[in-house]
Amino acid sequence: MYFLASFWNCVTSFLSEPATIISQPATDPGVEAAARALRVKESHTVKSLALKTKDGNFVIVILPGDKKIDWKHLAQQLKGRHLEFASPEEVL
Repeated sequence: MYFLASFWNCVTSFLSEPATIISQPATDPGVEAAARALRVKESHTVKSLALKTKDGNFVIVILPGDKKIDWKHLAQQLKGRHLEFASPEEVL
């Protein structure tokens, strides 16, 4: 759990700083393109996933740009709840 606490501290610190928002064309999505646009390493970016449970609750997962989500671990943390990606309309 230390990693999660440490990462959370980094995220909250990052969010307190002025943000750089970039917009990417749909033909070039992903962390690699964002890191290129910002001229930083992928590990210096964050990615977020908007997920929805079967009962309609939303889960936002934020992780370092160079990491992959551990779906089994996430399911354990959420007590086995079924997750699906939220639609673009639901996210907006």
